[in-house]
Amino acid sequence: MKWLIVILSTAAVGVCAYAQEAQVLKVNVELVQVHATVTNVEGQFIRNLKPDYFEVLEDGVPQHVESFASDDAPLTIGIILDVGGTMKANLPLAKEAGMAFLNVGRLDNEYFLVEFNNKAEVTQDLTRDFTKLRDHVAVLKGARDKAPYDGMYLGLDKLRDSTRSRKVLLVLTTGGYIQNEHSAAQVRNLARQLDAQLFGVDLPTEIDIHGEASGKDDASNVIEPVGGLNFVATSGSDYLNICRRIAVSVRNEYDIAYRSTNSAHDGKYRRVQVKLHLPKGAPELFVQARDGYYAPGY
Repeated sequence: MKWLIVILSTAAVGVCAYAQEAQVLKVNVELVQVHATVTNVEGQFIRNLKPDYFEVLEDGVPQHVESFASDDAPLTIGIILDVGGTMKANLPLAKEAGMAFLNVGRLDNEYFLVEFNNKAEVTQDLTRDFTKLRDHVAVLKGARDKAPYDGMYLGLDKLRDSTRSRKVLLVLTTGGYIQNEHSAAQVRNLARQLDAQLFGVDLPTEIDIHGEASGKDDASNVIEPVGGLNFVATSGSDYLNICRRIAVSVRNEYDIAYRSTNSAHDGKYRRVQVKLHLPKGAPELFVQARDGYYAPGY
């Protein structure tokens, strides 16, 4: 009996040690997901590319891709709508463009609306009924200055309320990034923490509300580093078509997953780069994905 107790005790210690080791191994092999879009020189989204065409690097080190698919999981979508002075005449068009984007989406997506002029406010809370956005009347009035970074930041903060794994903001504006409490860097950092994608569509007016084009920041400074795309429409019809194309792209993104070769849990930012290696003679294509993520800090 004594020998049996010793044997069982030793086995129990071994099982505990194995369980602890297994837990450590489980933590160290977390998947990193990267959503990528591919476009041609004309800005058209390209689908059905082979996994072999893609290479992923983390801090310059090639990574082994474990899964590759076109991702069409349910989304949480925030519409960030410019209602400032220069956008006032184009609000019906912006509303139509937003609906063109939503109409291409899944029925089980959820939505919310943020309006901004010289401040930002959530004017439609999370809902799965996108007709609420269609029938929505702008709450904020036109203002001289505009704060789109504040609108993006508020939209990203609202995404914290979502349980969906995929989160997207669509920013509809005429530009004029003039008055902001939050900086471009703050918006980028929050988007990276939440693994959210931003897409922007600018519809420039002929004359800036201040009578000049100076003092504006480029939306691409925020949007493109976090894996999104920023477009500048040339006409009303182009505005609508771009929103439809973005919606199609979101439903057909390339979802790439890999296990990082860096197992350190140091909370540091890691640079991610997605490259395309196309067959000889293939047309030139461009891949867009988030530029990194924060490692676990535990």
